[in-house]
Amino acid sequence: MTKRRYSYRGKMAPLTIHLPRSPRVLGYIAGLLDGEGTVALFNRNDVVGKKHPYVSIGNTNHRLILWLYKTMGGTVTSGWTGNTKHKRCYVWRLQGTLNVLAFLRVMQPMLRIKNTKEVIRFCEWKIAKVEELGGQVNE
Repeated sequence: MTKRRYSYRGKMAPLTIHLPRSPRVLGYIAGLLDGEGTVALFNRNDVVGKKHPYVSIGNTNHRLILWLYKTMGGTVTSGWTGNTKHKRCYVWRLQGTLNVLAFLRVMQPMLRIKNTKEVIRFCEWKIAKVEELGGQVNE
């Protein structure tokens, strides 16, 4: 079996996140991110670096996760272990370097636990790398 190779397409995914303007809503989302969220990089074969940033918040309350999706965009997935003692978990996820960077720049001052500076620096580096390779950054 041959390993699939990904090619550089010359542009980044466009900015699609809709950040709320209310400081109260932003503070609530920051609290969710601090308590039940993840800010990390995942691996994918790509010419512009194998790592891609993402932000996710997981919860068993479906309405809460749908509210995040309706408020800001992103994607929603669900999972269940099959064990009747466990509830179904829903996950809101935000991907795309521009989306993650915009989200973290707004959230950074409000976070108390999560340190997102490394992921912010990585996003900025990746955008610079795409531009250096002659690619297009869609904002």
